[in-house]
Amino acid sequence: MKATHFHGDATRLVKQRAYAYEPSPNSGLRLAPPVPTRLGAGGIFTTVEDLARWDQNFYDGRVGGEPLIRQITTPGTLNNGRPLEYAFGLEVRHYRGLRVVEHGGDHVGYHAYLMRFPDRHLSVICLCNLSTINPGSLAHAAADIYLQSQ
Repeated sequence: MKATHFHGDATRLVKQRAYAYEPSPNSGLRLAPPVPTRLGAGGIFTTVEDLARWDQNFYDGRVGGEPLIRQITTPGTLNNGRPLEYAFGLEVRHYRGLRVVEHGGDHVGYHAYLMRFPDRHLSVICLCNLSTINPGSLAHAAADIYLQSQ
């Protein structure tokens, strides 16, 4: 993952960065204002290519091996025994009868969604830089096209 990094300086120049946009109150679009104090999830910069490398690790276990992959994709259970769909930051559920591991996130005008169908070796990554776009809907629509052709 050569392009992925995080930082908290919103003024820092990032090579090939896509800037976030939002609708303008007057007309058209304007730059979405960055939040300079956001670190962690909101300060991660990546590319589709790097996310694909990250995702591939869930299939081949190159980093951490099968025990780590199993651990971070196993949903938790509440004290009362009720199972959760959440597992170490990943949502594990079923979609169209298939097990899917997915998660999305957003910050200002940036949106991301990654969904993986481990039994089909199918992953969909959607990165958007417009505040009004829903990448989860787009990712599910793309998955639907592929799954309907199978």
